[in-house]
Amino acid sequence: MTYTGPRRSLHEYPSKSLCHVGPSCVLFSIPALAQKVEIDYDHSVNFNQYHTYLWGHVRSIDPFFEQRIRDAVDPDLQGEGMATGAPRR
Repeated sequence: MTYTGPRRSLHEYPSKSLCHVGPSCVLFSIPALAQKVEIDYDHSVNFNQYHTYLWGHVRSIDPFFEQRIRDAVDPDLQGEGMATGAPRR
């Protein structure tokens, strides 16, 4: 004998849908926690003496990101009063 009553969707069982969504969110957020960022610079240098900057070769796994990196960093440097181009003499 089979049940022939009305079918119910997951929306009618919020606790069941949360049982699926919660672990999925945790599972997919783990790679974001694995990122490690390292910053290294010469602490004895007075960076206030520099007013211009030039881009060297940007190394990225995907060449698509090279221009994106420049586009993301340029406004921050220019916001600090720096300009691209040849150094002042």
